[in-house]
Amino acid sequence: MINKDRSFSFFFEFFLIFLVLFSPFFYGSFLKLPRAVLQLTPLFLLAVFFLKSAFLPASKINYPSSLIFVIFFLGIIIFQLIPLPLGVLKIISAKTASLYRNFSAHSTGTQFRPLSLYPLATREELIKSLSLLSIFLVTINIFERKGQLRRMFVIIIIWGAALSFYGLVKRYFILSGKETLSFSTFGNRNHFSGYMVMIAPLCIGYALSCRDWAKKIVFWFLGSIIAGSILLSFSRGGVLSLVFSFILLAGLTRKGWTRKEKVFTAAALLSFIIFFIFLFGLGPLKNKFSYFWPGLFNRLRIAQDSLRAVKDFPFFGVGLGNFSRVFPIYKSFITPGVYYKYLHNDYLQLLLEAGSVASLFCFIFFYKTFKEILTKLRQRKDPFFKGLVLGGVCGLFGLLLHSCFDFNFHVPATAFLFWFILGLIYKYSYLEINHEGKKT
Repeated sequence: MINKDRSFSFFFEFFLIFLVLFSPFFYGSFLKLPRAVLQLTPLFLLAVFFLKSAFLPASKINYPSSLIFVIFFLGIIIFQLIPLPLGVLKIISAKTASLYRNFSAHSTGTQFRPLSLYPLATREELIKSLSLLSIFLVTINIFERKGQLRRMFVIIIIWGAALSFYGLVKRYFILSGKETLSFSTFGNRNHFSGYMVMIAPLCIGYALSCRDWAKKIVFWFLGSIIAGSILLSFSRGGVLSLVFSFILLAGLTRKGWTRKEKVFTAAALLSFIIFFIFLFGLGPLKNKFSYFWPGLFNRLRIAQDSLRAVKDFPFFGVGLGNFSRVFPIYKSFITPGVYYKYLHNDYLQLLLEAGSVASLFCFIFFYKTFKEILTKLRQRKDPFFKGLVLGGVCGLFGLLLHSCFDFNFHVPATAFLFWFILGLIYKYSYLEINHEGKKT
């Protein structure tokens, strides 16, 4: 039985490592084939896990109590796809029924129509949501040993540092410092910064957890490469989110580490980052922030028009994935040649597409999940646990802030890494470990 469990564990771990390495390629898996691989592989892994559980009765399926709110969320999205009589639709969402009457040439009083204005897009987003949930469930069920968790965190950190180093080399040596929209393997510097904002605090948290000072210096250096690449990608949202996550990490590490460790961590990180800034220059970032207010005004104008749409579809939304099809109706300004596929605010877009009911379920799930993790954090004294979990939590919070200015959860690689790290730190918070590093 033990050999079978280890074989299955190796099988799942292999595929998860593959997804970690594969997902940032091809513009963050935005292209169709990589996106399909990133979405279908987690569903395959979850199916294999359920088969394993069915044939091995000793297997236990772990899941958080807050999972019920994700199920409610998915139930609302499925409800958006069910065709309803126009009379019923008018009661549930009068504006949706009105759009069908005004824009459908064959609309009749007995015709059945779904809440989603474009069901194909909603089905695609539903598959994406199931895939991300699969990553979380598989992660909290297959990792049972400290060594596995350490290995996955190290892979994420080293891979993040490698992508950051490649981005710096590409920008300043291959392109000779020319400012472009892309950075590293991502097609957009904002997407790159959102991805790395999750890894930088995790790297510093790992450095704090190490007792060996040589390892501390190595991970401080890797963290500075990642943080420096975020600064030099010239992403304003990325810089603000990075600063926020580091301040949050500093506030949460007041206890459990000596003043010497915290001073050395801050000094080493700042010295490495300053080195990168002087090496490559900070002028373009200052120039980028000089346009901060005009850019913010434009985002606020888009948000204001989107809020008018939210008022017309308050409870069940326009259908997941349908922002780009509804926003032109409410847009109050003219931008020739500009197509708004995403809102640059994941929360407002979710509210418009899924409605207030599903958005509330989503919020409750994240609130209860993070509350469970932080509650366990206060109960544990293991510095390795605290460093990793604090770093992971601060990185995820950094991305949540970044999502106020961008559409990170619509970037396949970023969404995957968010749910994967969430699964790792959630599992670790419930994994009791003795001094030999074995599960107890």
